[in-house]
Amino acid sequence: SMSFTSTTVLPGTDIEQALEVLRVGTMGRTTGDNGVNSVSSRSHAIFQVMVERRSNQCAFPLQATKLNFVDLAGSEKLRPGSGVSVVLQEV
Repeated sequence: SMSFTSTTVLPGTDIEQALEVLRVGTMGRTTGDNGVNSVSSRSHAIFQVMVERRSNQCAFPLQATKLNFVDLAGSEKLRPGSGVSVVLQEV
């Protein structure tokens, strides 16, 4: 089953606004100690950017695209000093 604890859609008009939304979203993510990294991500994140261009000067008055940035919470545990990851089965 899927659940979403926080989904927010915010309009913006420039890169500074998009970066601020990303910063605030990153601050709200769940982190935890995995034995190697004390702030390992324990939550998934999806950051979608919808880019629209409107023009009366071209054949298509509205051009749009959606960019999806996905960061999945890790399910690996690194062995200290080895640089090798061991995938753990999450139950």
